[in-house]
Amino acid sequence: MTPTADDIIDRAVEYLRLSYLDRAREQCLLALSMEPGSVRAIYVLGLIQFRAGEYQQAQATLHMVVAAEPEWVEGLTMYAQACTWAGATMSARHAAETALRLEPDNAEVILTLAETIKSDDPAGAMRLVDQAGALSPEEPDLLRVRALIHRESKRFAAARRDMRQYVADEPGVWQNMYFLAMLEARGLRFRRAIRAVFAAASQFPQSGAQAVGILAFIFVRLILTVQVILFALAVGLIMSADEVVSEPAPVPTIRVPTELLTPPTLPPRPTLVPDLTFPTHPVAPAAFTVADRAGFEPTDGRRTVVDRTLPLWARGGGLLVLVVIAVFVGSTLAAVPRSGWSAVRESIVGFWPVLRIALCAVSFVLLTAAVVGPPIAAGFAVLPLLFGLLSGGKSLLNER
Repeated sequence: MTPTADDIIDRAVEYLRLSYLDRAREQCLLALSMEPGSVRAIYVLGLIQFRAGEYQQAQATLHMVVAAEPEWVEGLTMYAQACTWAGATMSARHAAETALRLEPDNAEVILTLAETIKSDDPAGAMRLVDQAGALSPEEPDLLRVRALIHRESKRFAAARRDMRQYVADEPGVWQNMYFLAMLEARGLRFRRAIRAVFAAASQFPQSGAQAVGILAFIFVRLILTVQVILFALAVGLIMSADEVVSEPAPVPTIRVPTELLTPPTLPPRPTLVPDLTFPTHPVAPAAFTVADRAGFEPTDGRRTVVDRTLPLWARGGGLLVLVVIAVFVGSTLAAVPRSGWSAVRESIVGFWPVLRIALCAVSFVLLTAAVVGPPIAAGFAVLPLLFGLLSGGKSLLNER
């Protein structure tokens, strides 16, 4: 028996439910080849594109659905969501309001409208979420939309809590895993963030470029956190590097035979004519040069010791941090595909200013010299550290 177009579409929907997006797309295109004007096939194709992260294509595809069926609430709702993710906020709001006029008591439509106005009116969006929760307490998108609103309101702890619960209940959407990874990174939960990134990448391997961009964001947050810690270490090094410790010089006991105590008879000293010529290149006494190189300044009866060494734990800990970050950077850059550099650049620029990344790099190089070399390099590291802390420390504290 030859399968009909509806049978093929049902098969595509099943593949979509199981996250086999390539197979679902093949079945949907096959159904469209059999029935080119099938609104249901076009709608399922838009769902597949939306699930694959192709938001611009999904918006264009679902626009054809809305044009063919202008009063279909499900099509209007999905079109509004695609417009929201594609950045067309006004189109998304118009579609959501149209769907809400058709079905005022639809919780999914109310949540879609709340998602479209979350940036302009977070308080109004939260009221819509409460209204949707009163209509349908079991609606799964309640937690996701509430987390989005909390993020817009800078309440990142509440956003993390809601998003963790939502991902635990609905683990099949890889975009939500990336969103949770961003929230975890903002809360300095780096291990959870990396785990969420790899979970999303395993669900949808084609999102490798987005995974690398989020890993770059996590790395920058890690650098900023390490900066704050090493800033205290650098200040401590500067405070303790020139600490002068004075101690008496040991005087050896010399036993002199008694027969040598009588001074010998010396011949008369000849008269010397002073030489008033000076060498072209004066050379300091060898004893003073050696003492200065050794960190000692000879005095009569006492010596001054300048302690310029770092404790072993400081050297080992600093080197360990540098090795871990170097491995992290190397593995991240090695995973970047050739076609993913533009996406990585856009992700980094969107999530963190390039200037702050440069400051992090400069200050970290200087702190490396402070840990493994002269502590005076820590003094030069204070300037970019202060600039980085002024630009990022306030947001770091607010986002906790």
